[in-house]
Amino acid sequence: MPSIKDESTDRRIKPARAHFCREYEINGHNAAGAYRIAYPNCKSGHRQAGGLLLTFADVKQEISRLEAKSVEKQEVTRQYCIDKLQAIAENGETERNKLTALSLLGDFTGAKRDKAPNQEKVAEMREHMDAEEIARRQDQAKRRTDELSGSNEPFPRIKTG
Repeated sequence: MPSIKDESTDRRIKPARAHFCREYEINGHNAAGAYRIAYPNCKSGHRQAGGLLLTFADVKQEISRLEAKSVEKQEVTRQYCIDKLQAIAENGETERNKLTALSLLGDFTGAKRDKAPNQEKVAEMREHMDAEEIARRQDQAKRRTDELSGSNEPFPRIKTG
C-alpha cells in the first residue's frame, strides 16, 4: 500500500497552484478569475475555492515571490523609460520632441504641479479679501454668466408649469 506523503515536507508547489499564483498576479489579485483559469474543469465555486487557496502557505509564498519579481521588473522598466526620455530631451530632433520628453519626464518623476496656476492665484487673492468682497465678486460672476447665457431665470434649462 502506498504511503501518504506529508505535504509539509514537500517544498515544491503543485503545478495547478503555481498556475493559479501566476494568474492571480496577472489578473490584478482576482482570486476567482485566477481559479477559473487555473482549474478549468471546475464549474462553480470559484470565489470560495480561490479564497481558500490564498490561505495556503505555499500559495502565499509563491505569490509574494512573483510580486517581488514583478516590482523589480517594473522598476527596471520605469528607469529605462526615464533614461530614454532624458536622452530625447537632451538630443531630440525637434524642439517639440524635446518639450514632449520633458513633459513626460515630469509625469514620471512627479515634478508636475498638482494645481493649475489660476487656482493658486484665486486662493491667494481670497486670503486678502474679506467675506463681503468675496460675496460681491461671486454675485458679479453670476450676473456676468446670466448675461452671457441670455437668460435672467435662475435655472433656464428647467421648464416649470
